[in-house]
Amino acid sequence: MSSGGCASTPVSAGPTICVLCSVLASTGSSPDEVRQILDTLSELEQERGVTGQVALMPLTETARGLRDVDAVAGHPRVGVMQLGELDLAAELGLAPAPDEAELLYARSRVVTSSAAAGLLPPVAAVSPDFTDLDGYRVSTERLRRLGFVGRAVIHPAQLPVVHDVFTPAPGEVAAARRTLAAYEAALLSGSGVMTDEYGRMVDEAVVRASRRIVALARVPRTARRHTHDVTTGLARAVLEDFTVGDVYQHTLGRTVTQTDNAWFALHTQNTAPLHVDQHYASQTEFGRPLVNSAFTIALVTWQSVSDVSQNVMANLGWDEVRLPNLLFEGDTVYSVSEVLETRQSRSRPNVGIVTVLTTGYKHDGTPVITFRRTVMVYRRGRGPSIPEVTSA
Repeated sequence: MSSGGCASTPVSAGPTICVLCSVLASTGSSPDEVRQILDTLSELEQERGVTGQVALMPLTETARGLRDVDAVAGHPRVGVMQLGELDLAAELGLAPAPDEAELLYARSRVVTSSAAAGLLPPVAAVSPDFTDLDGYRVSTERLRRLGFVGRAVIHPAQLPVVHDVFTPAPGEVAAARRTLAAYEAALLSGSGVMTDEYGRMVDEAVVRASRRIVALARVPRTARRHTHDVTTGLARAVLEDFTVGDVYQHTLGRTVTQTDNAWFALHTQNTAPLHVDQHYASQTEFGRPLVNSAFTIALVTWQSVSDVSQNVMANLGWDEVRLPNLLFEGDTVYSVSEVLETRQSRSRPNVGIVTVLTTGYKHDGTPVITFRRTVMVYRRGRGPSIPEVTSA
């Protein structure tokens, strides 16, 4: 059993916080071992007041582990599965050829079990050969086609290959986003089936594949990262100030209080006791109230205003909202946005349209929300003016 670190994004000058986000554990025997590991984790978490925060990544690398993979993947504390092929092949007596056909059953079994359990797609196994990178690329591309979304490595030379193979090309991402937009428009018109720009039929199955491509492209690039002061940065930014690929580390952070959670539920008429009833929440697996998710999206949107929409004409929508981890009272939330698309409005010459991917994360770097937000912003010199007041 080994730990997996989760490095946070620095939000100000000072040390970067690194915390335990997951534990990698070999599932060589039975689901009982997984339960024992999780019981130990739960005890440690309760001692430190972080119940339910650490996920488990089971490593399936034995025949018994492969046999029991469905039961292991179905545990609520399991975050993602990983396949270990070297030990498994040795136990089964496999001698994989260059096409790795001998490993197809094990690979497909782990992918299928992950999907059936509602998990993220699994992480593929390491390769001990870090000198033949061309062969490694062929193998990694094969794994991507089988349904894996990442691969463990044993040498830094393998990292660029893994990143390249599992990161969708810009054209692929753009096409997927167009498909999603067209499908949403078709649903609004009352149709669940449509054709894409190439005349091919698009239904929910094709849409799921498009959503997966977009999700894989969500890691913000750091080539052009900006941290702006609220008063002197990109306050009242106009269309011409945005460039696709820019990443904005929003300055303001906010600690969520019990009052925030209770008052937001009250004002929005949310009657779910999970947010406001301490006694009720203490009986759930979380042991305490969850922060209202509508408050989370509102807070992270507000944090991005000074950089993204201080000069907004109108919000056009929030898409692909995801809540990958839980948020509790007392957690501090920061956020970052990446510019995905900019263009001039086709109907209003004085404004443009900007789409950003915004991620809200806790002080330890754990993401709690991601969403795409599209806004109309004024073009330079085309928006309302704010009078400047000078002292006498």
